[in-house]
Amino acid sequence: MNTPTTLERAFEPIEGAPNALISRPGPGVTSSGDEPEIPNNGMQAYRDLWLEFVSDAPWERGFNTSSRQYTEGYNKLYPGATQVVIQNHRSWWLTREETSIRSIAPVAKLIQDANPTQTLIHVFSNGGCNSLVNVSDGLHRLTSKQDLPLPAGCIIFDSCPGETHWGRGAHAFTGGIKNHLVKLLAQLLILCAFCVAWVFSEVAGRGDPSLYMRKRLLSPTTLPHNAPRTFVYSKEDELVQWNAVEAHAALAKKRGVDVTLELYESTPHVNHLKADPERYWTIVSDAWQRAAQPS
Repeated sequence: MNTPTTLERAFEPIEGAPNALISRPGPGVTSSGDEPEIPNNGMQAYRDLWLEFVSDAPWERGFNTSSRQYTEGYNKLYPGATQVVIQNHRSWWLTREETSIRSIAPVAKLIQDANPTQTLIHVFSNGGCNSLVNVSDGLHRLTSKQDLPLPAGCIIFDSCPGETHWGRGAHAFTGGIKNHLVKLLAQLLILCAFCVAWVFSEVAGRGDPSLYMRKRLLSPTTLPHNAPRTFVYSKEDELVQWNAVEAHAALAKKRGVDVTLELYESTPHVNHLKADPERYWTIVSDAWQRAAQPS
């Protein structure tokens, strides 16, 4: 599937959520006919697609090629679906949890009545996982139901979730910097940011931030255990180790979750689509079809 050079999907900000955008299908746009059928009523599923991206580039500047290949790819598969994009800036690591939850609350309000059987969550990297937990917290506060999971019929994890490795994280975040001195200074600043995030998490009584995030993802109060989960990951990922993803997937499977592992051999972090688009979109389509099967 080739990404078009012109943007077919128009996105607009979600009021009150500075890092979130929404795109609804245009007038007269209907299902592509490729969506799986809902088992109980036999009607075509106009699936709501919820995509999370991790990027420091403000969406207001326009979609970059990396972002567009996902939103436009989904538009080709399911043109009748609504897309919600949540961006997690790297500054999240220096943001108070209360501020993060408050800034994402409008998204929780938007999706609280979504039909779980018609909702896909596609999460990218640990930053996307942290946003997912923030939205879950926002939903709990909004509804006063601490045991209410996010609506989801299927969850796809791309290059996540991973364990904390400060050195590897600093290296990955500065991979594009050519000047060695600038790169060293940037890595020191990133390590300081990680330390601050760790201190905040310790003060809150949660310990290691990534360990807390992974525990939350396994909780049925965050994500429903009856929603299949697909993990797309790579042995050459410098930021998130492949065996950490598999360990998390194994824990989910022990809790009764339907788990599918899709291992790439040599792709970098969040670059699996670019390496093999046909395989990637087949993975997405298969995940939808599996979610639609009667349990």
